Amino acid sequence: IGAAVVACGGGGNNGAPTQLQANAKTSWEVMTAGDIAQCNLRPSGDTNANKTAQLIERQLAGAGSNANVLTLGDNAYFLGLIIGYTECYEKTWGRFIDKTFVIPGNHDYENNGESNYFKYFGAKANPDGKAGRCSH
Repeated sequence: IGAAVVACGGGGNNGAPTQLQANAKTSWEVMTAGDIAQCNLRPSGDTNANKTAQLIERQLAGAGSNANVLTLGDNAYFLGLIIGYTECYEKTWGRFIDKTFVIPGNHDYENNGESNYFKYFGAKANPDGKAGRCSH
């Protein structure tokens, strides 16, 4: 089984998608979610992000080594502030960062064009080394 994870037209390889090859003898699972973390709007934290993180954690614990997490955008609200990533996403979903592939949503681009999404996720957010909006 293989999977192509593409955001903004793909990573390197001359625009071709990055391909992940799973072990053919081991089952492969992907847990996905979008609209993930909103704790900077709630003084007590984001209970929904905590609940979904606990669900992902249980799924990963029961899955094989070929299990991964895919975010489908709007990873941290509000206004794309870095605190949404460091104080909310990190404290709920950050524990899966080694198994996570990310895709940005419109809220990840807020905050007057500051690329906090790219700052937080680093090479996971821009495998081709180009940070910024999709150009097509």
